Amino acid sequence: FIHLVHCMEKKIMALFHNDDITSAIQRCKQSNKILLVIVLPESAQSEESSNTDAHSIENSLNDAEIVESLGADCVGLKLVDGSIQSTQFKQLFPVGSVPHVSFIATNGQVLEKWEQSNEAGAPDLLAWLKKAKEKQLQAMMSSMLMMAAMQQQQQQQPPLSTQPTGSQPNPQLGTAHSESRVESAPVPMITTSPPPQPPSHAQATAQ
Repeated sequence: FIHLVHCMEKKIMALFHNDDITSAIQRCKQSNKILLVIVLPESAQSEESSNTDAHSIENSLNDAEIVESLGADCVGLKLVDGSIQSTQFKQLFPVGSVPHVSFIATNGQVLEKWEQSNEAGAPDLLAWLKKAKEKQLQAMMSSMLMMAAMQQQQQQQPPLSTQPTGSQPNPQLGTAHSESRVESAPVPMITTSPPPQPPSHAQATAQ
């Protein structure tokens, strides 16, 4: 009997952690599991409590088969209403009433939610887990199909057209070409007759 109790405690510890919400979500991402959050009233563990749904949830969590199945797919947080962790959770996810059970995907999507105010009877945790896993699979498939469609669309887009070389004149090349033509043009030779020389002194005397 002691061995069975010890095994049960290990399974519960493997499912539920004392992490805060952020750490629990990070643990889910690392292990690719669903976040299971159970919020119970403070008097749920009391034998005098009249909340039959809370008692039913607690009894489910004392079932070795249920706890083992939940632990295989979930990272669990069992919160007491009014605690700091419960308040943090309510700031991120709306809680209408307590008891409250949520199955949350790693991207923050609430896959399944049970609340005492809108559901008759305590939840069948394994049945709700099954529905949550189906929704998570559908979301993953939709995301994969969307990514594949985007990649295919990118591959089908024509490449950007490039202007062929020489189709437009390069202003720098045009300037250099013009300069080379100016430099290579022959320079006309201008001939001028020498100016008349004044008569020398001897010539003037002879005259």
